[in-house]
Amino acid sequence: QQTEADCALLVLHNDLEALLAAMLVANGAAAQGQRVVVFFTFWGLNLLRGDRPNQAAPVEKVSFIQKMFKWMMPKGPKRQKLGRMNFGGAGPMMLGGLMREKKIMELPTLIKQAEEQGVKFVACTMSMSVMGITKRDLEPRKNLAYGGVAYFVDAAKGAKMSLVF
Repeated sequence: QQTEADCALLVLHNDLEALLAAMLVANGAAAQGQRVVVFFTFWGLNLLRGDRPNQAAPVEKVSFIQKMFKWMMPKGPKRQKLGRMNFGGAGPMMLGGLMREKKIMELPTLIKQAEEQGVKFVACTMSMSVMGITKRDLEPRKNLAYGGVAYFVDAAKGAKMSLVF
């Protein structure tokens, strides 16, 4: 089946600046009327994680190593670190202050706006299984789907624009 997308974004990293860039592009493309698919894989999946378990999703068994992976990875848009100049954890706060000063939307707002504009988020099921991330770990979203690499490849082959973050 053809996945309809004009813009296909692959989010592989969870550096705050990569996530900001991905959500800015997603929102910009959606604002121009493009159908946008954002595929989250490996470390990028952390952006979709919620602060609390999604009670509507079933409990799934994960190994001790997978639990440790999840424990060490930052959850959600408010906890991602800068890839450069993190300043011992103060970097995201400093960047956020500069963004607010310049009236630039921060990551949680960009995600909400993308969702409101109909941007489709896809969680990579292969990465979820390797890293022990379950549906219960992800923030419930009306625009969230699940798929493997074939989902992204299908979206990207028909898209006018395909980028990796």
